[in-house]
This record gives sequence, C-alpha cells and structure tokens, in this order.
Amino acid sequence: VTGTARVSGANGCASGKYTYARVRGTNIASVKYYLYGKLVKTLTKRNKSIYYQLNQPVSKLRYGVSLVTARVTFVQNSTPATKTMTIRLSRCRPATPRFTG
Repeated sequence: VTGTARVSGANGCASGKYTYARVRGTNIASVKYYLYGKLVKTLTKRNKSIYYQLNQPVSKLRYGVSLVTARVTFVQNSTPATKTMTIRLSRCRPATPRFTG
C-alpha cells in the first residue's frame, strides 16, 4: 500500500484572524502539526472535506516567516510509514502611519 501526502497553505502575509496549513493525500492515519518545535494539533480525521487542516491564529505567529512542520503517519503496512513536510506561514508587521505633523 502506498501513501501519498502534499502540504499547502496560505500565500503571502496572513490577514484576518486565522491562517492555515493543510495536508491532502491517501492512506493517511494521522497528521501532527508543529510550530516552533512544539506540537500544536493532531488530526486523525479530515476536518475540511479532503484536507487535514490546521487553522492557526495569526496572533500566535511571530512577525516574519514561521515554519509549520506537518508529520504525516500513514496506515499500517504503507510505504513510506511517515513523511515530514514543512510550509512557511507569514505574518507582516502592521503599517505605521507617517508623521504628517
């Protein structure tokens, strides 16, 4: 049995309250999302139709680029057994008004 997985996410600077990273694939048993090396969420079922999606509050991201790691575990007897992928999520600093005084 062959397992496949692809990761995708929001492009550009995050706007709004949430940004996302998501995994799509076949024969997936679970997806673990890590942010700054800490486990953020574990999914064992799809939560967005065909995706295993992490909705990340923008306020929890540092300014600049943050790396989210998705560790996919496939069903038993799959090749490969696991796959680790990384995606970049961006948070830009708010614009500062120029002094017009």
